[in-house]
Amino acid sequence: MGDASRDVVMARVVAEHRGEYVVLAGGREIAAKVTGKTMFDARGREGFPVVGDWVEVALPGDGTLAVITAIRPRATLLARRGSGGGVRCSPSRRTWMSPS
Repeated sequence: MGDASRDVVMARVVAEHRGEYVVLAGGREIAAKVTGKTMFDARGREGFPVVGDWVEVALPGDGTLAVITAIRPRATLLARRGSGGGVRCSPSRRTWMSPS
């Protein structure tokens, strides 16, 4: 990443592909990834961004990959029963509140 200046803005996750993300910020889609700290601190799948989440992203000035620095709190979570009778969260189907 070097010393490239980065602006931090709010964005919406619009796609996830095996740990790589596409976020919508300022009316344009931008490729993004989560920080190593986010991966380390995550407590299960719920600690990672999913489609529809509001996130804070650092946008590089040089057009390279954006970095998801924080996931905004979710208002609700839909859960479903998993095999064996336990309740499992289904992170791909959530509803969110506006970041305002």
